[in-house]
Amino acid sequence: MPTCVSCRKFSPNKKDFHEFTSKNHLRGFPCAQIEYHSNVISGVPIPRLADFAKLLGIGFPSERTMRMMIRHIGCPAIENVFHERQKEVRTMAKNVAKPDGIAVSIDGQYDHPGFNATNCKVTVLDANLKVVLAASSLNKKEAEIDGKSIRMESVGALREMRELVADGFNIKVRVTDQNAMVDKKLREHPDTASIEGAMIGGTSKNH
Repeated sequence: MPTCVSCRKFSPNKKDFHEFTSKNHLRGFPCAQIEYHSNVISGVPIPRLADFAKLLGIGFPSERTMRMMIRHIGCPAIENVFHERQKEVRTMAKNVAKPDGIAVSIDGQYDHPGFNATNCKVTVLDANLKVVLAASSLNKKEAEIDGKSIRMESVGALREMRELVADGFNIKVRVTDQNAMVDKKLREHPDTASIEGAMIGGTSKNH
């Protein structure tokens, strides 16, 4: 991330180097907006980002300001780019799909290990093209999750799979990890029950 005041990149002979100096100020802060917007993309907690800035000895906006900039500038921009790219990817996937359907892989990433997670990102990839067809971010305060972190991945998986089916995708096989809740939720919902399921490390056939 561009949080440095200056940095040096040495040439192969380790004698010469190129020096880069970051912008001095932007709206009163000696670091660019990209720094705290990158927090959203990378998943780095804001307090850790602030600690990093303190360690480098550079000024940094307050957490409230960072969250405001992320909410009003970063997130809308990221969402627009994501949806435009998603349309292109889905069109490509449909054009090259075989008549009997595609295979997708599903996985979730939590912001904290164990049962203390607050947020979860669920991604559905085209297993052949290795491109993201659908993705969603969930919070444990959502109604369907009811404060139980363990439910987030299964809720997100079903949400994205139903979205793909509604968008006209013919999905033949879905591949997940050993999360039994994800497998169960997809098997029991009428929109996804007919999709054959395979779990990494073991196989579960659903017809």
